[in-house]
Amino acid sequence: MLKEIIYVSLVYNCNEAVILNQLTMITREEYDEAERIVLAYQKQILTVIGSVQYEHKKSKRQDDVKEGDLVECVFVHSASTKHLTKGKNYPVLRTEQFYSDGGRFEIETDSGKKKWYYTTNKHFKVI
Repeated sequence: MLKEIIYVSLVYNCNEAVILNQLTMITREEYDEAERIVLAYQKQILTVIGSVQYEHKKSKRQDDVKEGDLVECVFVHSASTKHLTKGKNYPVLRTEQFYSDGGRFEIETDSGKKKWYYTTNKHFKVI
């Protein structure tokens, strides 16, 4: 049976682990069981994180936007309500790369004006 554990410090390469708040020793079997649980939990978390990163890689990066691509407006700030519509696709008219990991792109807004937006802008997602 596992003892009541509030905080356990798992120490590798030791025969026993110490329960810090009670200063009592646990057996090697209890240590191995706790280590197995922690490693299984870490593996589960890494599996979830890996699948999320894989899904993210399938979509096109906003830094890779080119002329003719479509960008979807996913967020509209209160100051942009007369220029942009959430969920609408806008064709990219021109792009400009001015540093290695970013740039900007130009679209025609709902009000008919051509405006530049930085590729780091979270209002858009490249389709």
